[in-house]
Amino acid sequence: MSVHEMAALLGVCDRTVKRDRQTIRRDNAVDPGEDLGDEMVAELLNTAEVAMSRLYKAVRPTPDGPNVTAHMQMRAAINSFRIFRDLVRTLADLQYIPSGARRVNLDALSKPDPVMERILRGLPRQ
Repeated sequence: MSVHEMAALLGVCDRTVKRDRQTIRRDNAVDPGEDLGDEMVAELLNTAEVAMSRLYKAVRPTPDGPNVTAHMQMRAAINSFRIFRDLVRTLADLQYIPSGARRVNLDALSKPDPVMERILRGLPRQ
């Protein structure tokens, strides 16, 4: 519904509707506290899980249900994979899971480098 339509319906001017909408948005804004990111990730995980579950349920053959073809099941599996892939990418972008490059860097830091050890052994001690 447009601002003009709401104003006409309520019997007020357009500016009143705009001002009230701004007040409502401000009063209902999400407080970006410390836990907001975790809460949003939890909601994202839940939404992805529900979507994948619905896909599989929609193509589960039942005796009295519609005819489910192998093609329909394959499309559901592909779309479920896409949901999961997008979820993993989003979590990596948000740094909730490490990327492959980051894991390699962390592994390199945690394991001694034999070449570097030989170089350091060859240096005179101070």
